[in-house]
Order: sequence, then structure tokens, then C-alpha cells
Amino acid sequence: MSAIFIVGLIAVLLMTDWIFQMIRAKRMGTAAAPAPLPSLVDLAPDPGSFHARGHTWVRIADDGRVRIGMDRFLRHAIGNADRVELPESGRRIRKGEPLLTVVKGDRKLALSSPVSGDVVATNGSKSGLRTGEWTVCVEPIRLGADLKDLRIGEEAVDWIRKEAARFREFIVDGFAAAPAMATLPDGGEPANGVLNLLPEEQWTEFEAEFLAEDD
Repeated sequence: MSAIFIVGLIAVLLMTDWIFQMIRAKRMGTAAAPAPLPSLVDLAPDPGSFHARGHTWVRIADDGRVRIGMDRFLRHAIGNADRVELPESGRRIRKGEPLLTVVKGDRKLALSSPVSGDVVATNGSKSGLRTGEWTVCVEPIRLGADLKDLRIGEEAVDWIRKEAARFREFIVDGFAAAPAMATLPDGGEPANGVLNLLPEEQWTEFEAEFLAEDD
């Protein structure tokens, strides 16, 4: 299994000069070859978890309930969230409906539920914001059907790699569309929380492009 997670190490660190080169190539209309990213960041799928296209993970407990959390890709994109807005206990959630909202300053991202079921518990403490920690526990009502749309193991690794490549293009396009953001400090920005460097409208686009969970 360790080989899977090594494969899952994805180059997503966006250095300032690399961003400028990509933006310049786009503005000049040149067909530049993909530039190598300057570092590696661990975006491997969370071990033992099923992964949803809306960048949440699902773990099945011994009692049949499922715990849901944010995957490493999403946490990497937004950095350290300030808090999460959680559903009330007893609420019935349908797959694809908004499940929770991640809050970062005055910006928010709505995450869709990867399964249908009844909310039985929530984790609103600081631990719920950490990598690998669950945020919502659900009593599923059609788990067998919902699991068919989720990924695990090597399939999850391949998918995360494709999502990282898509996110790289999203970030480059975002910087190109917002030249005012070119005032980055020397030495480049760390990849963690890179979404915060873009205007608020890019958060809305990110939510639509990366966090939707089709039923």
C-alpha cells in the first residue's frame, strides 16, 4: 500500500516564477510545454476511505454508520479553515445536497453529501478541521448504491492526480484573469492555501467545478 501513497505525491507547489511563465505563455498564445512544478505535496487519498467527486471521504464504521470528512486535496487548496457550518442532528440528507460549509475568513465553500442518510452526529470542534478527522456522521439509507460512485485504492490515487492537474490549470487561469494578483512576494507562495490568493469569484468557480456531487 505504501507504493500507492508514494504515487499519490503530486506536484502542486505553485512558485511565483512558474505562475508568471505559464501566464505569459497563455497571453502570448504560445503552445508551451507543461512546466515542471518545483516541489511535491502529499495529496494521497486518506487511507481506508472511499473518496467522492465532491472531495469528501467516507469511512464505514462497525455499526454501519458512515463518517464523512474533507479530503487532503480540499484542505490543501483552502489551507487552514476557520470553522465549518454543520447540519443539525436528525436531518435527512440526500446525496448531492449541501452537507456542510467550510468558512475561511469571509469566504465560504459548500460541500455536497456523498451519501444519503440521516445525520446522527457532528464534529464541530477544532479536531474536525484537521486532516483525517471526520465532520459529519450519517446513518445511510442506500449505502450500497452510493458506494458505486465512490473511489478507493488505486482508482482514488489516479483520480486525485487528475484533479491536481485540473486544479493547476484552474489556478493558472485564475492568476491570468486577475493580473492584480501578480504582486506576490519574492520566493513564491506555499501551495497550502493557494486558493486564498485568488479573488472571491474564483472560490465560486472552484465550488462549481470541484465540489459538486452529482446524484
